[in-house]
Amino acid sequence: MLADAAGRPAAQQARAAKLAAAWLHRNGNFETAFEVAVAARQYDFAGRVYASLLASDPDTITTGRFDQQLVSIPRSALTQFPSLALGRGLACHRNPALLGAAADFFRIPAAWTGPRLPDMGPGEVMMGHTAKVASLRVLGRFDESARAAHQALAYFDTIPDGEQHHVADLGATLLRHLSYSLFQDAQVDAARSAALRAISMSTRPESLNHTAVYVVGFNAIDGRSADARAARGHVDPEAWRPGQDRTYGNALGRIGQAALLLDDFDLTASIDEYDGCRFATTSEFWPFVTWTLMHARLGLGQAATEAHRVEAALARTPAPPGTADCLGSAAVRAALAVLWLAAGNRTKAGPLLRLRTRYPGQVAPAVVLARLLAGEPAEALAALPRLETRPGHTNRSLAALLTVGAAAAVRTGLPETSAALLDRVLALVGPGGARAHLMYLPASDLAGLRALADERGDAGLRDYLAGPVPDCITAETLAASLTPQERVVIAALAHHPTRAAAAAALHVTENTVKTHLQRIYRKLGVNSRDAVIEKAIELDLLAPR
Repeated sequence: MLADAAGRPAAQQARAAKLAAAWLHRNGNFETAFEVAVAARQYDFAGRVYASLLASDPDTITTGRFDQQLVSIPRSALTQFPSLALGRGLACHRNPALLGAAADFFRIPAAWTGPRLPDMGPGEVMMGHTAKVASLRVLGRFDESARAAHQALAYFDTIPDGEQHHVADLGATLLRHLSYSLFQDAQVDAARSAALRAISMSTRPESLNHTAVYVVGFNAIDGRSADARAARGHVDPEAWRPGQDRTYGNALGRIGQAALLLDDFDLTASIDEYDGCRFATTSEFWPFVTWTLMHARLGLGQAATEAHRVEAALARTPAPPGTADCLGSAAVRAALAVLWLAAGNRTKAGPLLRLRTRYPGQVAPAVVLARLLAGEPAEALAALPRLETRPGHTNRSLAALLTVGAAAAVRTGLPETSAALLDRVLALVGPGGARAHLMYLPASDLAGLRALADERGDAGLRDYLAGPVPDCITAETLAASLTPQERVVIAALAHHPTRAAAAAALHVTENTVKTHLQRIYRKLGVNSRDAVIEKAIELDLLAPR
């Protein structure tokens, strides 16, 4: 058809191209249809086909397969068809040389206020809404993205049932994106509701997989383990294309499984969930991937090393994706505070505990833990009512807060208060629900809660507190016990090869350095110069002050 039209006037060539693209689109050849439509400058139809591409394969937005076509689309067309502007922004986002230009393209759909053309169908309008929601999210404007998601859902509800059915898998794809923006704004129930609606709209097994994994991830992150496992029943392993279960399309499925493994304290298996998954470091799911890895490595005794890794990642320019203020970002910073507390470095934890965020509920468990570890259980318990009403809680963060509070109640001689708090935990997440936060407790505090469960004869609570919970928390603040002179000696030893050289640099005798070193060994629980330096790195004692 295109060959026959090659010698005809431009208008006839354009009509032939649109007919060819439409035929390809009807027959499921979306890739070629998109290429033909863009080449013929039929951008209205190209926008429709691009939406079908996203619905048929969510990984489309993570590859450069159509970058050549996207970069050829003029800006005037991008303002009319926001899905194409989103695609153009993503194309720039993948190219380090064009990263700065990406935001300009994302701002086009972010500013979308409604259809620019009168004949846009419901699917195209929904695609415009969703391009806006996704672009605001990429720009780090998570609260605006969530508001836009509600607007999109309100429009979706105006589409007659019969027409919603015609939208089918495209509708499921769009609802997934809306649900993730709601989840990142801590609107967990609204996110789950949108994702469940998407499941009901999925007509193909592959589309059902792509949608069900959102429900798996949301429930597991929220601490609803039973619901997460039930949602996994909608996922058909045979419906994935080869290798697809390790791509962006299954990211929340992998994250959900990693979180479930954390709650079983199968820590190595949790880390292994991300083997061969490129999305783990490059996608907008980075905060939730990182949150699971942080907890697994906490349990494996690598708190300080992991804290340094995540701290360095957050300090990079550009920052990892998804680290503007949102639920996932707040959860990562809260987990970072726990890692520093576990390593005995409360100086590093302090600023994180005072984090300014729209989701302070995520930080609340670490705030109470810091009080507990500082030997202030009464103060920790007194802070509980205020902290549990902070915005941004999930069931998981609230369960963690109440569990640490229960440990504080035992320390203050209030077993009935502790029992009441633990009853609330079980009501929130169930006996088989979120419990990775048991790793936050010093061994003596966990033992106290287990003794309480035994005394009450509470089998459900006993089961919840059981399991191979690793002892992760350093009960003493090692760095705080060092004198300023001892810190200076440690820094000198790190920069000079021998004790004599360190003494000369400090203008003191070698015997003075030796005396300080013996005290340092005792305070840090080590017995060699190399071990002192290793511990100093873990506790961040060598940073300029």
